[in-house]
Amino acid sequence: ELAVLVQRCFGPQFHSAALPASWTSTANALEETAYRTKDAVLTIDDFKPCGDSHADSQLQQKADRVMRAVANGSSRARMSKDCALRAPRPPRGVVLSTGEDIPNGQSLRARMFLIAVMAGDVDKRVLTQLQERGDAGDFASVIAAFCKWAARQLEPLKRERARRAKEIRAACAWLQGRLATMIADFVAVAELMMRFVEETTGDRVLDSAGRATWLATTREALEKAAEDQSLEQLAEDPVGRYKELVKSVLSSGHAHLCDVDGEKPECGGVGWRHDEGTVYKPQGKCIGWLGNGELYINPVAAYGVITSAMPVGQKFPLTEHTLRKRMNERGLIVRREKVRGSLLCRVSIEGQQEQVLVVRPEDFGINPGQDIPV
Repeated sequence: ELAVLVQRCFGPQFHSAALPASWTSTANALEETAYRTKDAVLTIDDFKPCGDSHADSQLQQKADRVMRAVANGSSRARMSKDCALRAPRPPRGVVLSTGEDIPNGQSLRARMFLIAVMAGDVDKRVLTQLQERGDAGDFASVIAAFCKWAARQLEPLKRERARRAKEIRAACAWLQGRLATMIADFVAVAELMMRFVEETTGDRVLDSAGRATWLATTREALEKAAEDQSLEQLAEDPVGRYKELVKSVLSSGHAHLCDVDGEKPECGGVGWRHDEGTVYKPQGKCIGWLGNGELYINPVAAYGVITSAMPVGQKFPLTEHTLRKRMNERGLIVRREKVRGSLLCRVSIEGQQEQVLVVRPEDFGINPGQDIPV
């Protein structure tokens, strides 16, 4: 119902059963609708994975294609039957998506502004009042008046919006790059809306104090939502997730570590369990070794184990090769083959040379000096 209120800014005929688009439509249909919806809001309703792995995979691919195109302001290149390039048809408006879940992928989520609506967040009495105003066409009338006001001074307003957005973005440097840009755009447009209210109604709707309070409240709410999203993105960071997954497969018996001689390391939490006696046995596949205070990860084996242990329908967001580079950027790799320019390092394991990632055990929750039975 909140999305319906936004959509009614562009016509009172919209309601919960008659929104412009739905995630049940094909990707081609959604892309074409986004192209035709110029300078307006397009609500795509009900992103709802159903639990079927094939259907959910198609839904995720569709969302990635559509939302990435919207965020990047670009479209797929197309060719006609005579091999000539067709004119591009990129999204030309703002997409508002509703749903019970969020599309997968850290990169895609970083391109969206996410707002979680929980039970009790919405005052139903106020919602009913706003719905009545939407039915009467009040929202659409305000947007129509704003468009007429802006059209008379469009270029100066564009320059002013760009200038303010740049200033606001600089003040939001604590946020991730795309989030800071989105906050800056939202606030800059909100300031223009208050200027419109002032110039067209004076103090009849909001006086100067009311306008300042509205802007401050709006900015505070946007920054709080952005902060929550930023924290969630950190939790979904692929490198951090890889570290957690390595710890998980070791503790769950899907994998184990050895010392450089192929025996049980002198510490716990590395995938070895003892039977009724005192004999320790390795669990699952060996994904690395401990030696000289370092952890030597077999990159291919570790990646294979953690991806196979992930829930059905979920995929690790990076390839194994890209993951190595991200780990290096984060300072996790402590030694490498400098001559060869590789992120791997040659280490003697059980009398043989192995190509491994050399990392600190502590970064993966392993204390080589702590002996705890597992």
